[in-house]
Amino acid sequence: MIRFVLLVMVLCIALSAHAQPLPNPYAFSIDENVNLDTSLLGIPFEKAGSRGRVKLTSEGHLGFADGTRLRIVGTNLQWNGQWPDSAQAISMAKRFRSLGINCVRFSTFDYSAWEGISILADGASSTGSGLSATQMKKFDWFMHQLRENGVYYVFTFHSVWQPRAGDGIRQPDSLGWGARMPLIFDAAVQKVHRQIVRLLLEHSNMYTGIAYKDDPALAYIIAAEDASLIAYWLYTGDVVRPNGSYTNNMGSEHVALIDSLWISWLKKKGYTTDAALNTAWTTTPASTANMIRNGDFEDPFSAAWQLGVNTESGAQAILQYSDADKKEGSSSGRVRINSLGEPTIMYSIYLYQRLPEIKRLGRYQLTFWAKTTPQRGTRSMLMYLYNSSFPYDNYGVNDEVVLTPAWKQYTITFVSRATDESTANLAFFLGADSGDVFVDDVQMREIPTSGLRAGESVERNSVPRSLALAGDVSNTRYKDNATFNYEQLRSMFLNVRKLVRDTIKSEVLMCPSTRIISFFELNAAREYDVFSSTDWRNSTNSMLAEQYGGTIYAAAQNRIKGKAFVMSFAGTAYPRAYQPEMMTVLPAYAGLQDWDGILFGIFTESPRAGAAKADSNSYWYIFDKPNVLSLLPLTSSMMRRGDVVTSAKEIVIDNAQEALDQPRFHVQQAFSLSIAPDARMPLFRRVAMNPEVAPTESFLPHREISALSDQVDVAALDAENEQIFWDATRGTLRVETPRYISLTGGGSGQITTLQSMIVEQTAGSAAPTISISSLTNDPIIESSSSLLAISTRALNEGTQYNRETEEFTTWGKGPMQMEGVTMRITLTAPLFDTLKLYPLTSAGVSSGAPIIVDRRSGGKFTATINTEQYATPWYRLVFVRQATSVDVAEESNGVRVSPNPIDGGNLNIEFPVGASRVRVSDVTGAEVLVHAVTGTNVSMDVSRLPAGAYMVTVLNGTTVLGTTPIIVR
Repeated sequence: MIRFVLLVMVLCIALSAHAQPLPNPYAFSIDENVNLDTSLLGIPFEKAGSRGRVKLTSEGHLGFADGTRLRIVGTNLQWNGQWPDSAQAISMAKRFRSLGINCVRFSTFDYSAWEGISILADGASSTGSGLSATQMKKFDWFMHQLRENGVYYVFTFHSVWQPRAGDGIRQPDSLGWGARMPLIFDAAVQKVHRQIVRLLLEHSNMYTGIAYKDDPALAYIIAAEDASLIAYWLYTGDVVRPNGSYTNNMGSEHVALIDSLWISWLKKKGYTTDAALNTAWTTTPASTANMIRNGDFEDPFSAAWQLGVNTESGAQAILQYSDADKKEGSSSGRVRINSLGEPTIMYSIYLYQRLPEIKRLGRYQLTFWAKTTPQRGTRSMLMYLYNSSFPYDNYGVNDEVVLTPAWKQYTITFVSRATDESTANLAFFLGADSGDVFVDDVQMREIPTSGLRAGESVERNSVPRSLALAGDVSNTRYKDNATFNYEQLRSMFLNVRKLVRDTIKSEVLMCPSTRIISFFELNAAREYDVFSSTDWRNSTNSMLAEQYGGTIYAAAQNRIKGKAFVMSFAGTAYPRAYQPEMMTVLPAYAGLQDWDGILFGIFTESPRAGAAKADSNSYWYIFDKPNVLSLLPLTSSMMRRGDVVTSAKEIVIDNAQEALDQPRFHVQQAFSLSIAPDARMPLFRRVAMNPEVAPTESFLPHREISALSDQVDVAALDAENEQIFWDATRGTLRVETPRYISLTGGGSGQITTLQSMIVEQTAGSAAPTISISSLTNDPIIESSSSLLAISTRALNEGTQYNRETEEFTTWGKGPMQMEGVTMRITLTAPLFDTLKLYPLTSAGVSSGAPIIVDRRSGGKFTATINTEQYATPWYRLVFVRQATSVDVAEESNGVRVSPNPIDGGNLNIEFPVGASRVRVSDVTGAEVLVHAVTGTNVSMDVSRLPAGAYMVTVLNGTTVLGTTPIIVR
């Protein structure tokens, strides 16, 4: 609900006169009355559960006893969308099958305030009256229909539950949305939670006769919708209160419960007296001496202070010792700035000093006096403590201060993030603003930290807990806070697992939560089978324009080595122009990373299979978005067939004990490492997390990837499987596999050349997402039938939107329309003579006579498709081979090759007498191999050629003696 409200605020901003309707529109929607054809998929059909229970394979994937894998291409249902009547259930299940959806995640079915959208019967308590007979009849019928149509299901518990009066829960009206944190800390809430899990899993489906705990079509269950303790500890007042300006979602009694559990935990640990606790938590450094040399700038001959100036950019500055303007002693340090240079950069001018030693987790205090000139007024200065050698990481000070013409003392207290005996630098970065800077009396000392502060007493039950990023407590005190939270989280996870495995006796696979953001939580749930992440995207710009790899890493850092991984939600908000990318970008990387599946968006919150227009609150729904649905069958085929292959190499991330003891230094870093690696690792290679605590953590693991070991070419963020190609400078992604090809992103008017295809946009204001998928077991260039989808922005008729901000001013109440584009596509398919291009209706069937495309030289077929003219994003490509005079002429030229197609190795070529050379060219006509010949045959090594179509040409000088096409696989 919070996400929805924020989205409304963003999207409903009044916009300028740039607003305009969708250009070149054509009507296209797949409403609930459409009987969508099931032949849009290039995969065979089988009922869900027909292979037996879903298991975890020896390699840690979803699969079956026969060794086959279950690759999930799914969606989410919630609220009313989970409760169709009998006819609607059949319609929705068939729609899922036709679109290629083979799994649906159910949530919000634990709503306790109204039986009409819940599994729970009305009553004084949540579980006292059991399950609702009326609702379970609908639920069971729906699950039965899903099974029959090849759709697995996932149950998500503790989603939106709130207590009833008879549950005996404290402050029952103030648990916060979904009672997220009470589930982790309140035993009474946990008890009800486990009762609901047991009620549903032990219930037998009245149409199948199988209890859900034994149902082979139940892919896995999720223990809790959102059990990310770290996220709530960081960004709310629901774990520690107060927490700055962050929201308090639950009542004070629930926070008081956590406080009481904390005091009890401390006492059980032996901290029964204030003296004992204070002693355990107090730290006293060996020395509190000032670590700064010549900090008072009294010795003009000292070389302790150095001034760095980037003269190459034009910056000019000098360091002087000023006796005219000082705070202490006889002089101060003055940095006189003559020029900032171009561009203006904070670190182009910096005053720095090498420190003798700092200790990891040592607590330090930095103080100094500073000012600027009256002429300047105010200016900024950045204080920075860092490693002066590779990898140049920050050690705990990264604070910007504002200077005025008056002397002012600044104090920064911090905890060091490293031990460094020789390369630690303290720097004053001055290059962002003009105006001289005066500095005096600089001191940096390791400081003691008291265990208990004034007013704190374990004997009086008044020891507050620490914030997630607390820097004002000792390491021991913080560690106890982290351990207490960790044990609460782990206990909750283990108790749910014990219920399912030991009490209910079910082997259903289990996922701890849809959202986990750190190793701290992964390790707490390490016995679980399936792990998860979510990606809600609503930024103005496409991920493809982000040079640091977008959010791919956020999912990759939740994949545990040896366990399955499924994204529980991946969606882009309507009406973002790049919304179709959700069907290409993450699915491609799911293949590279060898994930087990993705659940796309929310299909619907109403019991309908489709809609002709988008409702006014339909930001995250996909059932009414033809630009998403038109790509879904192709994406499903690609993912379920495993068309995108995983990388041969894998990086396994190790985390050490400190990630559990001191999460403040880890939870906001990629992969929970204290020194953040390049988060673009998953763009190139498979990445997994070691769930166990390792002796030492991984150090800059991205350096194993050559493309990330030095300067990174953001125009070639290309995966090691040689199938995914990301150009962040143009914002484009292309995916090339034998049976699936996709292009997305970038600007209009692009020309893209692939191994066996050339794609050119000749008209239209925005670049479309184009995908082609073989509908047979053959590669596209050999397949007799393939499906082409050209997806563009989709909006309701009458919608007004701003093309600059991509936000709407008027929602539009007419039927859904898609933006028309014209594409010229050249395919090389030398095994065929004719291409028949069938525009398809919204039902996925031919709309009439095909477009006939004749073969050109080199086995090429060129078709120009105007989607506005044909009023569809869908086209079936049917290739026909006939015995024609052309075939006879080509064979009579005397050029024969074998084998053809060839899977690498040597190609044998026979040709007439008189030939001087043999040339092999690609689909663009570029020469890729050439061999001088004598006689009438030659053997050529083609193993280095990428898969695709090629032309063999036999020549005598410049005279062509014959040609023949070949296919390299």
